[in-house]
Amino acid sequence: MTSELVRTTTPDGHPLLGAVSRPERPSGLGVVFVHGLGSNGFALFTDDLAHALPAAGVALVRGNLRDAELLRIEERRGDEPVRIGGGGHHRFADSVVDIGQWIDEAGLQGCERIVLFGHSLGSLKAVNYLFRERDERVVGLVLASTADLIGLHEARYPPGERERFATLARGLVAAGRGDDLMPPECVMGLLGQPVSASAYDDRFGDPPAWDVMDLADRGGPHAFQGLAAVDVPILALFGTRAETVSRDAIDPAFERLRHAAAAAPSFATGVVEGADHFYSGRGEDLAAVTLGWLRDTGLAA
Repeated sequence: MTSELVRTTTPDGHPLLGAVSRPERPSGLGVVFVHGLGSNGFALFTDDLAHALPAAGVALVRGNLRDAELLRIEERRGDEPVRIGGGGHHRFADSVVDIGQWIDEAGLQGCERIVLFGHSLGSLKAVNYLFRERDERVVGLVLASTADLIGLHEARYPPGERERFATLARGLVAAGRGDDLMPPECVMGLLGQPVSASAYDDRFGDPPAWDVMDLADRGGPHAFQGLAAVDVPILALFGTRAETVSRDAIDPAFERLRHAAAAAPSFATGVVEGADHFYSGRGEDLAAVTLGWLRDTGLAA
């Protein structure tokens, strides 16, 4: 196995940093990792994927999407000014371009077939990419610790508070201040991440861009539209602690996902016992489950 850092640039001028782990005997199959909101392409558990997959002839491409991490300095090619970016400013539609760029990079590395491995809210980005692009290079999809961003937000804040946030976000955007952060009491995700006004409006406006999963049966009008169109084998995974769903809700979540993924030729599930949302200390277990699924489906020898 060999690994190297790579830089690539999206068609709209965003430089992205990643790493490619190549097998000694390539099979033409590559896994493209899609990180979650506020994270990056180098989550610690992906180091275990970078050892296990190439040993089985499968390349691994790990890369940042634009607005990686929470808050960071964002640069672009050309003469546009440097700005504050990061996951708190991320707009959902941008991930389509970025994922496509990493799939193109995997192709340059000799990967003719691609499995998208979406972690956390990266799984929503991966589903949306397949729904929007219908990319025939993609032959499989992993949904690792998928999340219902809107459901989590509704569980954290009552309706009146959410309406106050929405009104504030719309007003800031209308005033040309969309990059302003929302008040500190308005946070996202498991770790209470900050969010800008424009990103808040993007996530929860009309229509809410992140309404991709409905794990709590909240009746999201747009949820599962993308997943219903996915026509490749799917593997869904959860840990058992500090997760986006509680331990006793994992099986119902699997069933909702399975039912929604009606076009998928197969739908497999896996529970990594003792793992948290970030598979801390359980990366080898996660890699073993993933590799076993690749072999069971015939995607990997």
